[in-house]
Amino acid sequence: MIRGRLPDDVATYPDATRGVNLRKSLDDLEPGEAELMQNCYWDSNLRKRFGAARWTTVSLGAVAPSGAHKAYFGNGAIRLVAFGTNVVSVSDTGAITTLTSTLTGSSETHFTDWSITDRTYWASGADPIWWVDSTGVPATLSGTNIPATPTMIVTFADRLFALQGNVVIPTDPRIDTIWASTGSAWSSYRGIGGSGNPTAIAVHSASGIGSDPQDQLLIFQRNTVTALTGTNFGSNVTAGSPPTDWDARLVLLDPRIGTSSPYSVCHAPSIGTFWFTSERNIAWLPIGESVPRLIGNSLVSYRSGIPGVNDASLGALDAVLMIYQDLKLKLYLPVQGQTYTT
Repeated sequence: MIRGRLPDDVATYPDATRGVNLRKSLDDLEPGEAELMQNCYWDSNLRKRFGAARWTTVSLGAVAPSGAHKAYFGNGAIRLVAFGTNVVSVSDTGAITTLTSTLTGSSETHFTDWSITDRTYWASGADPIWWVDSTGVPATLSGTNIPATPTMIVTFADRLFALQGNVVIPTDPRIDTIWASTGSAWSSYRGIGGSGNPTAIAVHSASGIGSDPQDQLLIFQRNTVTALTGTNFGSNVTAGSPPTDWDARLVLLDPRIGTSSPYSVCHAPSIGTFWFTSERNIAWLPIGESVPRLIGNSLVSYRSGIPGVNDASLGALDAVLMIYQDLKLKLYLPVQGQTYTT
C-alpha cells in the first residue's frame, strides 16, 4: 500500500488542461494531456458536455437537415431550418411554418444576413437565391445577372459576394439586385492556386463583419486558399472595364492548405478563421497574419477504437462541420465510411 506515502501531486492525475492528445503513445502523454475526454471538456475545470432538449413536438419527418440559421433583423429574429425540399421557420413556442418546399432535395443550404437590406439570403448550389426579412414571407431574388445556382453567399465590404460555379461574383455597393457577370474580365474573381473550382468563401476579419479596410475575402479551393483584398470593387460591376480607382487584388496565401468542406469554415472574433483541410487536419489563419497554421496534429489518432481527424471519411469531406460557439471550436466528422457527421 502506498496510500499516504506519496505527495498528492505525484499520486494523482493532473487536470486535463491541455486536452486530448491522440497522436502520442500513452507512455508519452505529458501531464495535463488526456487520452480521451468523452462527454466532458476542460473550461477552468472539468465540465460535463451539455445535453439536448426537444424544442418542438412537431415532427419534420425522417429526413436529415441540410442547414440551419438564426436570422436577426432590425425588429426581430427567425430560426430557419432546411431539410429535404423545405425551408421552415421555428418560433419561440416551437411552431413550424413552411417558407418554401420547392428546393432541390437535400442540397446543403448556406444562410447569411445582410444588415444593409435587413434580409437573410440562402443558397444551395442547386437553386436560385432566396431571401426573407422580418415579415417571414420569402421570395426569390430578381434583378441583373442574378447568380443562377450559387453555393454560398457572404457579405464583404459594402456588397454581397456569391460563389457561382467556378467564379466568385459581387453586387454593386449596398444593393442586392445588380450582380457582376460570371464572364466578367475584372469584376468576377477566381482562386489562383490551380486546385480546381472554389469550394467555399468566407470573410476574414477581426470582427467577422467585413467592414474594415484590412479585411479579406478568403476564396478556398480543395488544396489552396486565396485572399481577395481591396476597398473599391467598382460602383458598376456590369461595366466593361474597371474604374480608375479600382484596387481589388488576389493574393495566394497557401498553395497546399485548402478545404473540401464549406461548412467547416468558421470565424472566431479577434482570433481568426478556422477550417478543416482536404488533408484532414485543422487550419487556422490568425488575425494579422498571412500564412495559415495547422493546429490539429494532436487530433490525429493512433488509438484503436478512438477515431481522430485522420479517420474522417474521404468520400464525405464536404460534410465536415465546424462551428465556434461558447468560446469553443466544435468539430463534427463523418468517420469510418459514414456520410454524416457524428
